[in-house]
Amino acid sequence: MLRARGTGMPVAFTPKRRRVFLEQLEVVPNIALAARKVGVTTACIRYHRKKSKDFEDLVQESLEVAIGSLEEAARKRGVEGVVRRPIFDRHGNQLGVEMEYSDSLLSKMLSAHHPSYRKQIEVTGAGGSPLKVDLTALGSGDLELLLEAAKKVSLPEPIDAEFAPVPVLAPPQTR
Repeated sequence: MLRARGTGMPVAFTPKRRRVFLEQLEVVPNIALAARKVGVTTACIRYHRKKSKDFEDLVQESLEVAIGSLEEAARKRGVEGVVRRPIFDRHGNQLGVEMEYSDSLLSKMLSAHHPSYRKQIEVTGAGGSPLKVDLTALGSGDLELLLEAAKKVSLPEPIDAEFAPVPVLAPPQTR
């Protein structure tokens, strides 16, 4: 039998505890936090997830609900913005509000859902196999240097219209 944290007393993972655990998990997708809220350990949750496919399915559904809520909140913050502070005139009348938007949240959501926004370039290598270069570790200055270096490399055919080599015009020859 599983024991309560710190007391050594047995704790039953009752149907009520399961329900509350799943409700907590729908709010915040953190198994350890939800387990703590109902007074059980993560080991208890792991045991029941392995023991019952139905419980595992309910855990996955709860996690999907929570993640969906987080995505919606991130989208709202990026697209609609949140009120940062009210704006008043010199007489104290509220004229409106200053909104704050999160470009970084939108960027992360786009890169998670749309491959074209990921910091990755695919280049065809020898034998037609793709070569993948992960550029997430590079800073913006490093990326600019890499792109400049790529422009100097002669390629038999462009890898992508955006990264195609720029033709260099030779100066006119003098006689």
